Amino acid sequence: MVKMELKPFDQLAQDAGLQRQALYTAAEVGRVLRLSPATVRKAAGCGKLKWHRPLGSERGYVFAPEWIDEWVRGRREAPEGA
Repeated sequence: MVKMELKPFDQLAQDAGLQRQALYTAAEVGRVLRLSPATVRKAAGCGKLKWHRPLGSERGYVFAPEWIDEWVRGRREAPEGA
């Protein structure tokens, strides 16, 4: 099987029309990766995707591009059904 090299999330975000930024919301991550924001939040809530709570906020998740890249790589390498 041929493995394709993934573009970094920053590049995917720019390709999707988002400006480069330090942190992205669950909605933005979902838009770029074609996932629902709920799927992104679920991954964060169960510890699979590193996240940060915005300063002064009691709710919400934001994600650094490198954290998203790690999560995507982990999803690609996980055995099927995991």
